[in-house]
Amino acid sequence: MSLYRNRSIDKSTQASQAMHSRMRKPITSERVCYDDASGELYKSNLRASGRKRPGQKSTTTNTTITTKRRRLYLVRRRTESRSSCRRQSMRGLYKLATTTRGAMLLQQLIICVVATYLCHWSPHMAQAQTVAAQSTSGNEQPFVFQHNQQERDSDYWLQSGRSALESALKWQPIEEQAKNLIIFIGDGMSLSTITAARILHGQLNNKSGEEDQLAFEQLNNVALIKTYNIDQQVPDSAATATAILTGVKANFYTLGVNGNVRLNDTKCQKIRDNQVNSILKWAQEAGKSTGIVTNTRITHATPAAGYAHVSNRRWECDTNVPRNLEEPCKDIARQLIEDEPGSKLNVIMGGGRRCFFGQNFIDPGPTGQMGMRQDQRNLIEQWIAQRRANNEMNYAFVNSTSDLKSVKTDKTDYLLGLFSYSHMSYEELRDTSGYGEPSLTEMTETALKILARNPLGYVLLVEGGRIDHAHHENVAGVALRETISLSWAVQAARQLINERDTLIAVTSDHAHALTINGIAPRGNPILGLSRYKENSTQLPYTTLIYGNGPGNQRPRANPTIGPNSTDSPYYVQYAAIHQEEAFHDGSDVAIFASGPFAHLFQGVQEQSYIAHVFAYALCVGDYQWKAHCRRSPSQANNPLRPINSNDLNDGLDGTGPGRLDQTFDASQQLSSFSSGDNSNNNNAALGRSFGHSNAGANNNRNSLWPRSGASSVSDYTGLSLARHWLAWMTTLTMTTLTVAMVMQPSRNYQFSLAPTT
Repeated sequence: MSLYRNRSIDKSTQASQAMHSRMRKPITSERVCYDDASGELYKSNLRASGRKRPGQKSTTTNTTITTKRRRLYLVRRRTESRSSCRRQSMRGLYKLATTTRGAMLLQQLIICVVATYLCHWSPHMAQAQTVAAQSTSGNEQPFVFQHNQQERDSDYWLQSGRSALESALKWQPIEEQAKNLIIFIGDGMSLSTITAARILHGQLNNKSGEEDQLAFEQLNNVALIKTYNIDQQVPDSAATATAILTGVKANFYTLGVNGNVRLNDTKCQKIRDNQVNSILKWAQEAGKSTGIVTNTRITHATPAAGYAHVSNRRWECDTNVPRNLEEPCKDIARQLIEDEPGSKLNVIMGGGRRCFFGQNFIDPGPTGQMGMRQDQRNLIEQWIAQRRANNEMNYAFVNSTSDLKSVKTDKTDYLLGLFSYSHMSYEELRDTSGYGEPSLTEMTETALKILARNPLGYVLLVEGGRIDHAHHENVAGVALRETISLSWAVQAARQLINERDTLIAVTSDHAHALTINGIAPRGNPILGLSRYKENSTQLPYTTLIYGNGPGNQRPRANPTIGPNSTDSPYYVQYAAIHQEEAFHDGSDVAIFASGPFAHLFQGVQEQSYIAHVFAYALCVGDYQWKAHCRRSPSQANNPLRPINSNDLNDGLDGTGPGRLDQTFDASQQLSSFSSGDNSNNNNAALGRSFGHSNAGANNNRNSLWPRSGASSVSDYTGLSLARHWLAWMTTLTMTTLTVAMVMQPSRNYQFSLAPTT
């Protein structure tokens, strides 16, 4: 399209216009923008400078998406397209070249290379291009997959099989005592969820998808796990998490108790008499550090199974505890702060601030809602007071990404992070600014750096809990992206540990009724349509379908038109049976493991078996006197060495150092730190920042370092001089480019979602 709009002009002016044609300025240009949220193309008639014409009304509006459980609004973000960014860089360099010489030439070359790289990638660009190619103006285009020609030959598969066999024959189990344990739980992560997420991950990286692998699928040992509860064929998260963490199966909806306690038992003494201890409690008794990281409420079912004992998982706050009890029972939030093992956890990170302060306290987050506690307790202040009373002065409380990044992990022994009023946001909806919420990967990295300072080891529980929530709403696209987010956290953890002495396990508490069907061709978009149509309606249907849930619509909408298009990232998949909220699935789930005694995960096992392998490998609980439970002389006499940047990348195969260890000095626990003024139990004491650190943390909300992504883990601790130079050079480059701009580039409009009040 021409940059200039043709106008009818009389011949008398043609000559003069020809003389000054080089001086003629563009009048208007028609710009085509892609809306990532709605999957539609729209046009806007703007000046070439990018400004609106006088009197022109803005064509962008806030679009509200309403679901049963939340309201979401679209926040427009603008990112430079690759081509326009390159054009902008080159034209700026051309102008610089006409005014500078000699020494400037080298600087210009560096600017060109770095600027092109910086503008090359946008996290949504590949997805937007894929979606735009799938559908234009509501007309579905046939998908054509370009086959790898090597796959057609027998030799390709024979060689692939031989390579896999050779790798399996070389693998040797590790039968030495584990020092550390990392447990990843993908809530609701069924086998079909893993398969679909694997395909989506591959397709987002320009592959057909089926041949791809998630990070935890690369772990050597795999077993199937039976998930039923004592009294339920199809389980819930509370009882299944209890089985995973305590080694004892429980009744539906109960937490941290055995089968003698049934749902809504009102006898608190009975609950106490039948409580069961978790792997976190056993680890603390062995002197290890412990921590919990989740993107749900920290008092939700899965994390609470590690420290709480109740007859109903809904007792997260005293408001939810029934009044007809024979005696007062502690709610889950109080048990976390007041009782062991919760009170001794070194790291606690997640959402759910609402159950930690009273109804007279306003949450400092964007919701502006009041607390939920009827007893008006401020459990955050209580946690801080408890640290001081125990002379545990190296603590920090944080409530935002910038606060978390400012924590000095080499000097912090206790960290409490509550980043949202209720559950934390889906990864796709997360506010990525310093005032927003950290990712699951960022929380996992910080937790490991704190826990690894203990020479006796640690146990860390990490939950990707929003997978389950998206499945409950039949929003498969979000569930798959949450699964990929969990995979990123696993990848980050593996780069921070030595798998020679660290057992890492990834599993799910239960399944969801998601199916992959329809005889879709190879490479077909996993969130797209099947090859065939439904017999009764002759409407196309999606490859992913749920057994039950809110996606059951009568009459069923056409999934290729308008707001019902599968191109939408929040498309609600079709469900066979209507339910206001989708139920769980009773199918077996997988466990993937690597490290000491990971080979014990084999065959089909009860879910309660998992905790026994954990305890046996760590030599804790009932297994602390087994034959392998002795430390080698090198482990007993060799103090932990300081961390360096190589620790973050080595040792993935168990042969290198690769251990995130630092010199442990007990005297550091009582070293001097600036004491924050938190004596006031009011809103001012926990103000808008809502952050408190007693570990000398710097609350600067600006950072040079990028947040962690899918393919790399940021090294915050041992940056070399070259990396420092690159960071400052990038800043200098962007400043220079701003000055060098000679034209306003075209922009793509990109949308992200954030929760409203």
